[in-house]
Amino acid sequence: MQAAKAIRAQLAERGCGPIRMVDLMAEAHPLLDALSRCFYRSSYRLFPGVYGWLYERTRLAAPGSALAAVLHAPGRRRLRQLLREERPDLVLHTFPLFPGPPAGSPDRPALTAAIVTDYDLHRRWVHPGIDRYYAASEEMKSELLAEGVPEERVCFAGIPVRPGFDARRRGSDRSALERRGFDPELPLVLLMGGGAGILGGLLPACGRLLAERPQVQLALVCGRNEAFARDARRRFAGRPDSGRLHVLGYVEELPELMLHAACLVTKPGGLTIAEGLAAGVPLVLYRPVPGQERRNAAYAARLGAAAVVRTPDALVEAVLKLLDDPERLKESARRTGALGRPDGAGRIADDLLQRLEGYTGKERPIRPSSVQGGTSDEGNTIAAALRS
Repeated sequence: MQAAKAIRAQLAERGCGPIRMVDLMAEAHPLLDALSRCFYRSSYRLFPGVYGWLYERTRLAAPGSALAAVLHAPGRRRLRQLLREERPDLVLHTFPLFPGPPAGSPDRPALTAAIVTDYDLHRRWVHPGIDRYYAASEEMKSELLAEGVPEERVCFAGIPVRPGFDARRRGSDRSALERRGFDPELPLVLLMGGGAGILGGLLPACGRLLAERPQVQLALVCGRNEAFARDARRRFAGRPDSGRLHVLGYVEELPELMLHAACLVTKPGGLTIAEGLAAGVPLVLYRPVPGQERRNAAYAARLGAAAVVRTPDALVEAVLKLLDDPERLKESARRTGALGRPDGAGRIADDLLQRLEGYTGKERPIRPSSVQGGTSDEGNTIAAALRS
């Protein structure tokens, strides 16, 4: 969903509107949506191998196969209803669910595009109904071309991130840390458990880092997992070094924290890696589960942008190796920053509008933005944010 929000903001800034975001699976099949989310979350703790097996089993499915037809079937009726009601110029997918009408249908919008939100090309993303692909990496662009997608339909733009994740601002104005309650003089290690806060072993790792490096502070982001945050606070209460551990819930100022962090420890979700690369922060990717996370981690490690670890002890060793070697830390930051695409959302927005209207960014906005209070009867743009 964050990728779609980033694009929506850029489209609105360029005067495009109104824009509607739709979680198609949730609207069309709320029970199935809830069950699939529960299965995905549970796979981390209970049966990661099952999810990984399913991912790999379907990864190379041909676009025209019976399996592909089944995978893209959910939400077809709801999407076609929306297309008839909204008459959009554009449908933009950020999840590989493509139940739209075939070419030649009167309900088909002028442009149907897809933003691949992982660094691995699962073949669910390859679909004849997509007019324009936005690839997460140059490697992925080459893979799409190898799958027979015409070159004019593929653009390497990176995974879109919110404004603020920009390595060019890295390390500037550390007084911002002080305003957030951090010590601006101490290196900051940022640890993230993802939106659900599911990263077992983080708390023992935090304990070792605090004990072994008195000159380090930690920010543990627990997302919306309040139980995990309470457990963390309870476990470290009364310790003499607890003042250097900052337990946070859901944070809006994440770009600021990444830009000032010495390194980021996180699960290897596509969007989080994209944010880290854009911010130029050295990455330690922890416990990638089989499936897209393992392949995301392999991509980042192959290009020298991340260390991949699977145990709390290995996590601590990887962080200390960075902190104890300034040159290694600097080189790691350089590698991540070189791969980052902080302007990806803007590039995608410009490309979409250019294809729809011939917009180059030099003209006046093509139509008033509803976000700014304007209205339009010339057509709509609908961003279909499908669970990214």
